[in-house]
Amino acid sequence: MKILIAFTTNYGSTATAAEMLKVQLKADAEIVDLKETDVDLEKYDFVILGASIYAGRIQKKMTTFIERNLQKLLSKKIAVYLMAGENNPGEQEKQLIKNFPESLLKIASVCGHFGDVINFGKLPFYFKMIVFLIQRSSSSRSNIDEKAIKDFADKINGMA
Repeated sequence: MKILIAFTTNYGSTATAAEMLKVQLKADAEIVDLKETDVDLEKYDFVILGASIYAGRIQKKMTTFIERNLQKLLSKKIAVYLMAGENNPGEQEKQLIKNFPESLLKIASVCGHFGDVINFGKLPFYFKMIVFLIQRSSSSRSNIDEKAIKDFADKINGMA
């Protein structure tokens, strides 16, 4: 089985998660940053889409990729993951529903949330202020959920 991990990221957390996921997968997997290149879906059996939540939405490049390739994606095995600071499972589900087409989520074999990373050094000033007001700290943090990534990969490995 040939797997594509296609992601978009603003500050690198989704790319880090993609690399961690690839290590856990038993099948041949290729990672593609959709901000850097387009991709031919024909050569993949399974497509994993990864994006981060930024101001409540995933990156426009991911949305455009999905819109342009929806029919091809619907003919593939699909999995979706988000990088987001939300810990409440109900709110995580809402983030998925808000950001991905219902038709895609219906066929997704696996959906997951892999935590978040906040790197204050990379944030624009106004986002630093918003994050500071929410978490009352200006410290960078990494909350990548390695167990969630492993569990996600195990489910995909079980389908091979």
